[in-house]
Amino acid sequence: MFIGIVSSILDVIGADILLWGYPIKLFFMVPPLFPADLTIIPVVFSLAYHYGKTWRR
Repeated sequence: MFIGIVSSILDVIGADILLWGYPIKLFFMVPPLFPADLTIIPVVFSLAYHYGKTWRR
């Protein structure tokens, strides 16, 4: 959950200081990548952490 929170915060900060932008927003207050920030990114990091020990061999 920590990775999801950090990625959401970084996404909002990056959009606010205009490092990147989203031309189409479904809802005004919700960032467009909010579902990806809380699902896809933490799952990828947890799988990499889980299988990372066997990849080192």
